[in-house]
Amino acid sequence: MISVSKRCGSGSGPAPEIPRSKDIPTHPVDKERFHLIANPGAIPEVIWNLQWSDTADSWDVLGGSPITAFDNKASAMFSNSAYEMIEPNVRVTVNCGGWFWIKHAGALMLDSSSDDNSIVYAAIAIGVAPYSNTIASWDVKSNKASGAIGAGNHWQFFSQGQLVMIPHADTFNVVHRTTGVTPFGQKKESELEILPVRILGP
Repeated sequence: MISVSKRCGSGSGPAPEIPRSKDIPTHPVDKERFHLIANPGAIPEVIWNLQWSDTADSWDVLGGSPITAFDNKASAMFSNSAYEMIEPNVRVTVNCGGWFWIKHAGALMLDSSSDDNSIVYAAIAIGVAPYSNTIASWDVKSNKASGAIGAGNHWQFFSQGQLVMIPHADTFNVVHRTTGVTPFGQKKESELEILPVRILGP
């Protein structure tokens, strides 16, 4: 007669714990699971649930929260024919390369004194030189010479997203720009969200 204890003991044990680290494994095997600390040192900590795919030669994203940054402090007026304002409080560092869905939402104001084709727009840039490494940008408000509602003080709320690829760990910066003859702009609030789509391998 087989005892109950022996029959229960013949089964498999508990599933192994999925490793978690800020460093991606250097020699993954097909269907290997891994929890990436996507924003090491930040609070709250964001974990991305990954599984290696030999076929895709990259990590599938099985789950995880986006990395976000938010600032609701109004900026001082910025003006010039080509002004760029980096938002130091709306900056996200990602611990790996890959494909990401980036979303930028907020409120910008354009005050243009004439129909001078002036425009204010938001951009996402990467690295330590955000002025030259723009990876996504969106027109937020222009005057009627560019097809919008014309000169004057206008707040524009917006929310835009775009799929981008970066080859390695890097920092996403929010940049607000003005172009034209006599534009004036101001930031009211700004939010950046980074969500992984596929993570590159070693």
